[in-house]
Amino acid sequence: MQNKKTTLIKLLNGSVEDILTLTTIMQEADLFDEAGYVDTEFVTNVLLCVNRHVDAVAKLMKSFNTLMGCEQVENIGNKKTDTGAK
Repeated sequence: MQNKKTTLIKLLNGSVEDILTLTTIMQEADLFDEAGYVDTEFVTNVLLCVNRHVDAVAKLMKSFNTLMGCEQVENIGNKKTDTGAK
């Protein structure tokens, strides 16, 4: 079990380092193509990749919340009492 935990921490740390490297590279990127227009293909691909990263982080946090038993807390505030009234 300790090996899985160590592997998980190494993967998380590596992912963070990769994203930090990406921020530096992103700052050096150019949004324009050779003709001076916005490179819409590049922008679209960046947005798609960022969206995938955000989704992955949300899934990671959901898994962590489940591990911590927090998923029950999220549902407590969503309960509505059915009084039968229309």
